[in-house]
Amino acid sequence: MRRAVRVVMLALLAGCLVVVAGMLLQARHAARELTAVRAQVPELAHALLVGDRSAAARDLMQMQRRAVSARRATHGLSWKVVGHVPWLGRTATSVAATTATADAALSRVAPELLAAADALDLHGQSGGVDLGALAAVAGPLSRCDDALAPLVAMPSTAGVLPPVAAAARELHAALLRLRTALGHAQDAVRLLPDALGAHGTRRYFVAFQGSAEARGTGGLIGAYGVLEASSGRLSMAVVGSDRDLRDLPTSVRALGPAYGALYGRDPELWANANVSPHFPYAARLWLDKWRAQSGQQLDGAVAVDTTALAALLRATGPVTLPGGEVVNSADVVATTEQRVYARFADRETERKAYLVILARAVVTRLLTSRGMTGDVLVGMAHAVADGRVHVFSSHQHEEAALAGTSLAGEVPEGPAPYAAVVVNNAAGNKLDFYLRRSVQYLLGPCSAGLRTTRVRVVLGNDVPPGPLPDYVTGRPDRRAEQWRPGSTRELVALYATDGARLVSAAVDGVPASVRGGTERGHPVFLVSVALDRGAQRSVVLTLQEPARPEAARAPAQPLVLPPQTVVRDTPCRVSAQR
Repeated sequence: MRRAVRVVMLALLAGCLVVVAGMLLQARHAARELTAVRAQVPELAHALLVGDRSAAARDLMQMQRRAVSARRATHGLSWKVVGHVPWLGRTATSVAATTATADAALSRVAPELLAAADALDLHGQSGGVDLGALAAVAGPLSRCDDALAPLVAMPSTAGVLPPVAAAARELHAALLRLRTALGHAQDAVRLLPDALGAHGTRRYFVAFQGSAEARGTGGLIGAYGVLEASSGRLSMAVVGSDRDLRDLPTSVRALGPAYGALYGRDPELWANANVSPHFPYAARLWLDKWRAQSGQQLDGAVAVDTTALAALLRATGPVTLPGGEVVNSADVVATTEQRVYARFADRETERKAYLVILARAVVTRLLTSRGMTGDVLVGMAHAVADGRVHVFSSHQHEEAALAGTSLAGEVPEGPAPYAAVVVNNAAGNKLDFYLRRSVQYLLGPCSAGLRTTRVRVVLGNDVPPGPLPDYVTGRPDRRAEQWRPGSTRELVALYATDGARLVSAAVDGVPASVRGGTERGHPVFLVSVALDRGAQRSVVLTLQEPARPEAARAPAQPLVLPPQTVVRDTPCRVSAQR
């Protein structure tokens, strides 16, 4: 009898092992299928943006087929049975829920995205923006959001094997990002008609920022324009150089006492109005200054840099200037940030006139191009993601909709761990074309509600050997002193976590003088750093800051050379309540 029981038990055990082995193979197959789906997402997104419907439909069909395969592999009878087994059942249930959610997202949401892409044809026959196309997108976007809403709930992963729990969290985070993006898209569809002049002409100040002389939002204004939008038709009414911008008396008091204490009266000058990395501050000052100069109340402000223009020229193709010179996406940054100074070394008026001609040509090319809407959107998306395009609206409800998006260019308020390193050129030269940066944000373990963090900033002055134009290397900050050609000075600012306290500061291991202030709830610590030609210097700030459970952020300031940024976090298991 006992032998018979033993045989039965062994048979049951063997059967269970066979079932579990089969489930593992099925789970492995499902994981491969979902990995392939994730890898194909960028291709689908690109096809949707550029308007390639056949490619988008093909990508979507392949992704749907893989998602269905993953779901079927994890929804057999064995999965239902094992789902009731203690401990192991939670993992099985989580796997099945993950594949079902992925399948539902693709079958319900993706087709509506495809329908939205079909409706979206921003360039009308006149070269403007088809406002009717925007209205046509509203329905698919709304249905897409409705389909996504029940899928974003995060199931419990307690007791679930770590790899499966991680996959479930990753899918949940992706769906949340998609829903956030859909929300921004719906806001855009609702607000863009008015912003593009559906009910009267709108006018916007456009700043072309030159990163050869760094400022908080990117760089000094080299050229500017006034963009007009009427019934979706866009035109550049005015284009000029910074020489046309007069420093008439304006006040920074409206931006609050903390702003005034940190920056003084420097931002009253056009050249310093964007020393803060918070773009809405710069935009408000620009609009006030323009009103004081022209008497014209504008509807908002836009900032773009030459790297963003390069991304757009990749879509529209090169521009031909009067005289036959061709400027393309590969050389527009070097042309405007470097070569122009050698070309017009002692002819400032001609140099500025050349930059105005180039700016007008690029904008005209962009506004009159047809049949390239998708490529332009892709280029614009990359530029926005890199912080190289910012938009501000003077209309409160529109600015509220921009808040929190990449376009807004905000220094975010809130308690999450934060380390934004911003440099402003303090030498008055054009050497930031050669400025190399790296940032490390190292967050230590949490204890008693606090943690020690260290921010290390390395700056390198990679000015090449040989002579450069005086306008590039000149040091207006050192008129009465000796200085070495090719040297520069940067004002390095760390915008730290709300509640952070400075413990120590050093430059190349030597204690450094630090000036402090606050902006939008963030402590700001400023260190002046001199850089000779070819030099590299290290700034290390050690802080004690509140322990927070949110993910750490270290946004990059958009200059010519992107910084190398490393964030090393030791997650805190603390309450999210302050």
